[in-house]
Amino acid sequence: MLYSTGIRVGELTSITLNDLDLYKGQIRIKGKGHRERKVFIPDQELMRLIDTYMKVRNRLFPTDVNTLLLNSRGKAASTQFIRKLLRELSHKCGLEEHATPHMCRHSTATELLNAGVDIRFVQKLMGHQSITTTQRYTHVSDEELRNQITAAALRGGLKMDN
Repeated sequence: MLYSTGIRVGELTSITLNDLDLYKGQIRIKGKGHRERKVFIPDQELMRLIDTYMKVRNRLFPTDVNTLLLNSRGKAASTQFIRKLLRELSHKCGLEEHATPHMCRHSTATELLNAGVDIRFVQKLMGHQSITTTQRYTHVSDEELRNQITAAALRGGLKMDN
């Protein structure tokens, strides 16, 4: 969910059951500075996973806890719990460097920008007040640069003088 939505780990752990709307495929996020925004669940597979999680969660932990994510004891999951879970998953996957929640967020923004999504939309999704914060994610890979230059040349946008 961190990667698919680009939300911060603190935003993830503060999602309540009331914030989740699987019918509309969206989540209300309470971001930094008490600013609210909506993020959209981008694919049906993630929606199915969340739905399955909710069924298992309710069966294993019939609880009054209103947060979406619970730890193994049925209590609200903390940011430390999510970080530890990602570290353990990284290790099990054989990654040399363990994944962090912010890596997921950073990758989301970078992938969207590399796919050509307007930076203003990425800014809104990420909950950045200033577009300069979003601009930090605009790393241009050599491959993307080559693709853009090649595409421009094919369209006749680049002329070489001899």
